[in-house]
Amino acid sequence: MVRPDSGDPGRVVVECLSILGERFGHRRNGKGYRVLPDHVRLIQGDGITRRSLPALCGAIMDAGWSMDNMAFGSGGGLLQDCDRDTLRFALKCNWVQVDGVRRDVFKRPVSDPSKNSKSGPLKLVRDASGFRTVDGRGNTEPDVLREVFRDGEVLVRESLDAIRRRADL
Repeated sequence: MVRPDSGDPGRVVVECLSILGERFGHRRNGKGYRVLPDHVRLIQGDGITRRSLPALCGAIMDAGWSMDNMAFGSGGGLLQDCDRDTLRFALKCNWVQVDGVRRDVFKRPVSDPSKNSKSGPLKLVRDASGFRTVDGRGNTEPDVLREVFRDGEVLVRESLDAIRRRADL
C-alpha cells in the first residue's frame, strides 16, 4: 500500500499510479482500465471530502486507471469539514528504533514544503517566551511532556480538573 502525502489529490494520485504502473506493471481489466498487480495499491486520505471524492475518482478514471487500485481514508473532511490542516497541526512519527538502532523519521513533501516535519528525538520545553520544540539529543532542559500510555497500559491517571489546572484553562 502506497500513501501519497500532500498536494492536489487529482494530480498526485494519478502521478503515483503512473509511477507504480511503470515500476510494477499493470494489466487491463474488462472495461479497459489499467489495474496494478494485486499486491500493489494506493491509499489517499489527504483532502478527501464528500465533494472532492467524486472529482478525484473522475480524474483517476479519466487517466485510464481502475478504481480497483484505490483505497480512501476518511479523515476529518468526511466527518465535519474540520481536519488537521484547519490549525496546520498533525502528530507525526519522528524517530523509530529497529533492532536497537535509532532512525530519524520525517516527511518532506515536494508539493507542499509547509508540511515538512521535524525529525529525531524531540522535547517540548517551556521558557519565559512560551513552549518550544527542541532536539532531544543532549538537551538538558526538562521535557514538559511525559509518557502516560504504553503498550495498551495507562501509566498516569488524572482528573479532568487536575489537567485543567495544570493547563491554566
